[in-house]
Amino acid sequence: MTSNGWASVPLREVATQFVDRFDVQLGESYVNLGVKWYAEGVFAREPKLGSSIKAKNLYRVRPGQFIYNRMFATEGSFALVRDAHADGVVSNEFPVFDLDRTRLLPDFLALHFQQPAVWERVAQECVGTTKSRSRWKEDRFLAYELPLPPLAEQHRIVDLIGSLDDAIMDAISFETAIVRLRSALVSNAVHGQPLRLMSDLVEVSQGKSLPSRFQSIQTGNFPWFKIADMTTPSNLDGYQVAATYMTEEEILQRGGRVVSVGSVVFPRVGAAVLTEKKRIMDVPGALDENHIILSPKAGTHPEFLLGVMEGIRLSDLAQSGAVPSLNMGLIRRLEVPWAEEGKQEDVAAVLASLRSTLTRARNLAGDLRSLRRELLSALLSGAHRIPETYGELMGA
Repeated sequence: MTSNGWASVPLREVATQFVDRFDVQLGESYVNLGVKWYAEGVFAREPKLGSSIKAKNLYRVRPGQFIYNRMFATEGSFALVRDAHADGVVSNEFPVFDLDRTRLLPDFLALHFQQPAVWERVAQECVGTTKSRSRWKEDRFLAYELPLPPLAEQHRIVDLIGSLDDAIMDAISFETAIVRLRSALVSNAVHGQPLRLMSDLVEVSQGKSLPSRFQSIQTGNFPWFKIADMTTPSNLDGYQVAATYMTEEEILQRGGRVVSVGSVVFPRVGAAVLTEKKRIMDVPGALDENHIILSPKAGTHPEFLLGVMEGIRLSDLAQSGAVPSLNMGLIRRLEVPWAEEGKQEDVAAVLASLRSTLTRARNLAGDLRSLRRELLSALLSGAHRIPETYGELMGA
């Protein structure tokens, strides 16, 4: 026990394994529970009749219990059972524990197991001949030691992180609202208007393959985007940054071309097609062969084009097969809802403003997540304490 009341406590002192095993009845329906990776909570699978379940026994759980997946503990598969899953059941791969709430808050333990550094520590203790057989057994869980502050301090930590979580959820809800508003604006603008042939609105083309020996070089000012760049945080609302930069002359020498600002791009082939990602070029640059490029013709506003494409499901247009793909001829023949030019300009201006706001909302959510990670690590290590006056301050 330290001077501030913190102590290193093995979980066996504050946790007891709960085992409520029962025989599976063939005619009964059961909701099997799982635990998401990265400490993202419990989820419920579709109900199944006992006659469709291979296991002869299952295990009941109760709200407030701590649960984890022995197979995927290394991936952060830890959670609390919440009220919504009170009627669920689990297999023997999901140990369940009751906690001594006079010493340990369930939500405090859940926060501790949200840390990637903890998952790495758990990985070192897993037992098994191969990764698929590796398990973090219950005896290792109960022997695990964690820094445990007094209960009042646990309450303050849980409350403070909870406040951050609320702020993150508010930012995410704001993002969702903006996306829906963009969709509604486009739908209203095209309502009752005739369909237009895509080839009348844009030039349809494809990017050019970039040999691996040229990837990630930094010799110029023009980016050469790969399809993987779509998931880069800076590119979620428009293409801006890439790993590779060249001069325009170098791009032309390697068979590529600089695509102008305002072109709308999306995946052409592979599983990326099914992710429904569309991006607008916020900077001029080249694109790899996995992109389809829509270059607006005169009278086609780029922001409005992006808004319309966001409402089109690429997966409905993809050719079936082992590898999904989009045919450029099909894209050219695609008929899309469109607005008259004057209305298009007005809506496009609002869409551009909303896209800018969406970027700021995403950045805010990202900053809050980073703050949460850093604050959680500091608070759970005992390196920084929350003053006892915190409760009074929040009450005020």
